[in-house]
Amino acid sequence: MLKWIFAALLLANAGAAVVISLQTPHKVDLATYELNAQRVRLVGPDEVLQPETASPASTGTDTPAADAAAAAPTAPETPAEAAAGKTAAAATAPTPLPPTTQSAALATTPAKPVPASHPAEPAAAHAAEAKAESRQVCLRLQHLDDASAQTLKTHFDKRKFRYRDLAEPVEARPGSKYWVYLPTSEGREAANQKSADLKARGFDNYVVSNDGAFRNALSLGLFSQESGARTLASKLAAAGIKGVQVQQRGAPAPRHTLKLARLSAQEADTVRQMARQADSGIEIDEVSCHK
Repeated sequence: MLKWIFAALLLANAGAAVVISLQTPHKVDLATYELNAQRVRLVGPDEVLQPETASPASTGTDTPAADAAAAAPTAPETPAEAAAGKTAAAATAPTPLPPTTQSAALATTPAKPVPASHPAEPAAAHAAEAKAESRQVCLRLQHLDDASAQTLKTHFDKRKFRYRDLAEPVEARPGSKYWVYLPTSEGREAANQKSADLKARGFDNYVVSNDGAFRNALSLGLFSQESGARTLASKLAAAGIKGVQVQQRGAPAPRHTLKLARLSAQEADTVRQMARQADSGIEIDEVSCHK
């Protein structure tokens, strides 16, 4: 009886040992076995960190006999299998572009548009324009009578042109008269309006209607003594009437020379035009501005 109990205990211990060995993973020392180089592969970190789950198939073959079978030499592939493997590898591998195709692909890639810059104006044009603007012109107007000189000086004063009047002195003759007048107005209508304004202020006058240099001028009085003419001229000036002139009649008319300094090219053209309109006999010269 004791013999049977002892046998049952041995069987129970053996069964427990088998169960424990099945539940505990068996570590195989790979160094003691001969490995097949074709079956060795490198694994990534993710595969190392994740524990392998034992499957029934692997549990049954995790024995020295299974490792020996795995280490057995692999049968050589047939030509048909080798060709099929090469075809599958070629299908999965990326197809490299030939050099000419790569160059064409780079050439067809649209380049980033460069913003167009405004065309720069030629520097020579700017320099010429600046030189023309900075050029100063000095003019000399000669052989002007009193009326023409006064008319031009009135225009010059309005435009703030700088000028000098170089009048030639004339000796008085016995019996000469002295004429007080306002120079030629700009048109008959303007002369009539100025005449009416002077009459309303107590200064008798009339509009000169001849075709000479004094056309449309306002005659204010004719005196035998120069002092009387100067007195009237002073009264007109005190009343705010500008431009009154006193001229000796019956004596050679004085000649005037007007010099204008530092005009622009456009201003010089304006002076030439005004001088031709005042008197066609005026001589116009361009002179040095340093004299």
